[in-house]
Amino acid sequence: SVIYTSFRVRVDDKVYMENDINRDTFHIISSMEQKIDNAFWMLVAYLEKSNISKKESIIVFITSDSYQEDRTLLLRKLSSNLKSISKRVLIIDFDIYNPQLKKEFNIDTELGLSNILTTRQQISAINIDECIYNLHVNIDILPSGPIVNHSSKLLFNSKIEDLLDSLSKNYDYILINSAPMGK
Repeated sequence: SVIYTSFRVRVDDKVYMENDINRDTFHIISSMEQKIDNAFWMLVAYLEKSNISKKESIIVFITSDSYQEDRTLLLRKLSSNLKSISKRVLIIDFDIYNPQLKKEFNIDTELGLSNILTTRQQISAINIDECIYNLHVNIDILPSGPIVNHSSKLLFNSKIEDLLDSLSKNYDYILINSAPMGK
């Protein structure tokens, strides 16, 4: 009986009886966490393999179908894994309709992307570092900034390309958090 139970806990993660929930919960959660962790490491390996030249930043656009899908977990885990292999990462909150990263990461600033894109100055004349907040070693964030009237116009701003070119000089990866594409 002891051998069977031990074997079942290691191999079979199905719930057959009420007792299984209490006894096997840790194993199931641990197994799921390992699978998620492995999936993120596979993503990092793919991204690293795709950047053969190593001279340019890799820009990753992250979106979802709706606001109910959690993009923050993806941003946290991916940036953490990249940091652990000594990559410099910048997260840009480009969710201009419902910016949440400032709150999620406990950032106390009003400056951000919308300030950069709405100023009349060229990107080369703007001190972008004033808008960038350091989260951890090798992980920075450019919050969305204040919500502006006609924020959809920001998506077509000619400064975006210049901004990304400028930021690419200082970061190995730029993770762009976008508004959901669906609803």
